[in-house]
This record gives sequence, structure tokens and C-alpha cells, in this order.
Amino acid sequence: MVVEAATAADAERVWELVCILEDTELDHDACQRIFAEQLASPAWCCLVAREEPGAPAVGVINMRFEEQLHHAERVAAILELVVDPAVRSGGVGHALFAAGCEAARAAGCVQIELETGSWREGAHRFYEREGMIFDHRYYTMKLS
Repeated sequence: MVVEAATAADAERVWELVCILEDTELDHDACQRIFAEQLASPAWCCLVAREEPGAPAVGVINMRFEEQLHHAERVAAILELVVDPAVRSGGVGHALFAAGCEAARAAGCVQIELETGSWREGAHRFYEREGMIFDHRYYTMKLS
């Protein structure tokens, strides 16, 4: 397996994987536009896992790097991490998470954090196995 920086050529597969993560078909054109903008920004890091070089992505981790007032430091936030269900439990998630942590360190981040749905119990176990701790609550409200 290889983990490497995503490119524009990965856009379609990244969209498919994020749709799997969200269990819905997201707006294709909006996702393609957002992905292109993120690839062009140094504030974002998107890595993909492939079973072999040149193969389609089987997983993706997408992170934002930013200085946060409440940390007074640079922090990495994982916005998406998803592995194709056909290859789950085979080390892909671990490889993506480890590569994401290394990219965050290289970007000068002192912490990595994420938000995950309360119903995603498998994801919670995964993140705790990776060494993360649950110590915050997250609230949402739709704006119309």
C-alpha cells in the first residue's frame, strides 16, 4: 500500500469515498469545486491510500491546518477520513492516520483533532486505538 498526496486526478474517487462516509450522494459539482480549491491551498492536506502505485484510491484523509486562538498554536483538523468498505480492517485507516499525523507535524501543528458523529461507534474505537482521546462535545445547527 502507498499513501500519497491527492491530485486533481483523484477528484472523482475522493467524491465517491466522501459519499460513502456521509452515506448519501453529495452534490458532485460542488464537491469537485471544493476539492480543487482545497488542493490549491496550503491550509489543506489531502492524502489518498492506494493498494499499489497508480491504482484508484481506497481511502482518503483530508485535513485543514490552522492557527487557533484557543490553542495559541497551529492545529490540524481531520475533516474527512474514510476507507472503502471492501478493504476496511486491513490497515488502510491506520496508514492514512499515521501519514496524516506526520503531515501535520511537518506543517508545524502541535495537535490533531477531529469531529465524528455520535453514532459512528466503529470510528470512535478506531480513533481511540490510534491514541486519540474523547474530551469535547460538538454541537450543530442547520442555518436556513
